[in-house]
Amino acid sequence: MSITRTSKIVFLIVLILLLPFMVLASNVKKDENLILFPTDAWFDKARNSWMVPVHGWIFEPEENSYWRKAVLEAFAAKLNMEPETFQKQIFNKRVRMFLVDNERWKSLPLLAGKKTFKLKRSGADGHFEDIVTISEEDIGPGRKKNWLCFQIAAKQGDPRIFKGYARLLSDKGISVISDIDDTIKESHVTDKKQLLINTFLKEFAPVPGMAEVYKRWERAGYAFHYLSASPWQLYPFLSKFVQKTGFPDGTWYMKLFRAKDLTLFDMFVSSEQFKPPFIISLFERYPERQFILVGDSGESDPEIYADIARKYPDRVIHIFIRKVFNPKDKPARFKKTFKDVPESKWTIFDDPGDLNLLPKFLHLVPTKI
Repeated sequence: MSITRTSKIVFLIVLILLLPFMVLASNVKKDENLILFPTDAWFDKARNSWMVPVHGWIFEPEENSYWRKAVLEAFAAKLNMEPETFQKQIFNKRVRMFLVDNERWKSLPLLAGKKTFKLKRSGADGHFEDIVTISEEDIGPGRKKNWLCFQIAAKQGDPRIFKGYARLLSDKGISVISDIDDTIKESHVTDKKQLLINTFLKEFAPVPGMAEVYKRWERAGYAFHYLSASPWQLYPFLSKFVQKTGFPDGTWYMKLFRAKDLTLFDMFVSSEQFKPPFIISLFERYPERQFILVGDSGESDPEIYADIARKYPDRVIHIFIRKVFNPKDKPARFKKTFKDVPESKWTIFDDPGDLNLLPKFLHLVPTKI
């Protein structure tokens, strides 16, 4: 056997031995960023393990490009903004999340509890989704109360650690599915120009009194799921808003959006097609849980929630709709919308103080969430 052939054989043996470590080596570069979104895990009795969804986004910020400049100029013209607006800190932080280079075809290693998993590759939009299976024993130190903490490290030599969380949600209990815009955050969705101004130029403002209502429900043991037709690019700012203003921690369901495919003005499209599949997925994933649905009258929340209540009459405890200005509203809207839904199961409110109905639900609160 020649030396060359021997060397090749030795190389192949070493490669095979190192392959598992090479596969699980992180390839998050120094100029790339990564966000892991909070998800809901469920317990699979057949496997005696937790099924943990992992959803993340990997991208490279684009500070300077002709495309970025063109988008900003179009945005400014649409809103009659002065060029100096580009220098405003709020605007820069928020709009730059839409002007990034999404990293496709990345397969990253995830450390969850005592186990490491190789995740599915990211798509053209930089998002990657997978479900990992982990036993109660293997969760180990990764459990933080009812949350599993997991992480992805950057490349060797880069000290960054990207952390994510999945709530270990029990089969039984009560969940609150909450809209964001005009439900807990003042947005003015029916006025598209004002919506864009509130989204990109102003600090987010909470709907007065809603945080107090949600905190009371949280103390009663309810779990929270935030569902918004806003794009994932706004998640970092919305999640900070929720924490800063005293709303409970929760999991998030938002919309995939690429500014290169559409425009910034198309990001807030109707939620009629977007929201129902996510709501139904929660109902199907947790068939023994009951739900409270909270939204507003600005767009289609009443119609969406009413359809869900008709589909799952025994699973929907109550529907709360915050009444906001909607030029398309007619006096008979809610009566028509909630036809065949018992009046005792839905409430239209102006003042969050009207939601002081918690004692009515106390007998339904499970001992554990």
